[in-house]
Amino acid sequence: PGFLQEIKSIFFSNNHTKPYLKFETNLHTCPGALIPVEVLVRNISKDNLEPLILITCRNITERKNYEARFEEALLKSQKAEKAKSEFLANMSHEIRTPLNAVLGYADLLKYVNDEEKKKEFLEGIDISAKTLLNLINDILEYSKLEAGKLTLNYKVVNLRDLFNEFLIIFKKYKFEKGIEFSVILDNNLPDYCN
Repeated sequence: PGFLQEIKSIFFSNNHTKPYLKFETNLHTCPGALIPVEVLVRNISKDNLEPLILITCRNITERKNYEARFEEALLKSQKAEKAKSEFLANMSHEIRTPLNAVLGYADLLKYVNDEEKKKEFLEGIDISAKTLLNLINDILEYSKLEAGKLTLNYKVVNLRDLFNEFLIIFKKYKFEKGIEFSVILDNNLPDYCN
């Protein structure tokens, strides 16, 4: 009764000018469950006769479930987009480091006559270029991950060589800015890992 009185008072109020009223609410069932429904109220009275309204309630549980799934998928998509943006922002920084090393070593080569130093700088260019290539490959692999076509390739890595390459890449900063880098490896560190 309260539900019907509310509809009647809204529908026949002076503020309501449309020939119908449409809204969503929850109806209580006998076992006490709530069912989401769409309510459509229409004025079907003729001329000056007694006010007559038709009330139609449609169960919209399936639509509400669909909307909830859509909202969840949208949130996941937004999170994935944010992760992608963060990844790309991080990669732009990661790419600059070896690229700057290549450019820095190439620039230093112009001013060095010592053959040993030239060889050292060329090794720095080589390692930095390979690091840059690996980063670009990682970015391409990331696009495969998004497309669901990623395959993992496991390989053995020489940890000591990896840290030495790191030192070589950053060695140019020693020459340019006077910054010292050093790596101290524990004797128990295995030579290889996969």
